[in-house]
Amino acid sequence: MTFQYGATEWNALKEFRKIINAETLNLEDDKIINKLFKSYFNFIGGNLGILNKNSKEIVNQLKISNFKANFSDGEINFNYYKVEMKQMKITINKKRHTKEKRVLTDKLNLKKINSSSRANYIHAHDSALVRYCISIKAILSIHDCFLIDYRSVSFLIALAIDAMRKSFHDLGLNKSMDISIIYSIFILI
Repeated sequence: MTFQYGATEWNALKEFRKIINAETLNLEDDKIINKLFKSYFNFIGGNLGILNKNSKEIVNQLKISNFKANFSDGEINFNYYKVEMKQMKITINKKRHTKEKRVLTDKLNLKKINSSSRANYIHAHDSALVRYCISIKAILSIHDCFLIDYRSVSFLIALAIDAMRKSFHDLGLNKSMDISIIYSIFILI
């Protein structure tokens, strides 16, 4: 899951080893787990689409559009602004009180934009996919999860595959991507 947010293979393996309680494995099993994980990480790293773009490429393309992206059903602004601390000092009954307040400025926080752009761009695509699916069929959803009855699972998989083949927004980074080949029965996992 953290691959989309720029996690390195080493960090992802470290977290995976915590989840599976790897310190209890014998040396031979440990070698097999590390080899399989490396293979899996290389597989998802070679995936087509926006996941194989690093944050710098996405930020550079977003800069062209003032950190905004037009999706089929609206515009999403990826800007973060700097916050300044302001203090107000007042005296009540000869006792001095200080109140601090955070004020949003109109100066862009490029560091925050750079560090969050990849994740926010992927979340924007996730939300576009969810909005598309619920526009076709009344499905309950929370964030990127669907609540459906078991008889509708195949329909939802087909709907999600159809949604992934739509071009909600393209920064021009995926010129070689053939979206007609997107297909997986595990698309919702």
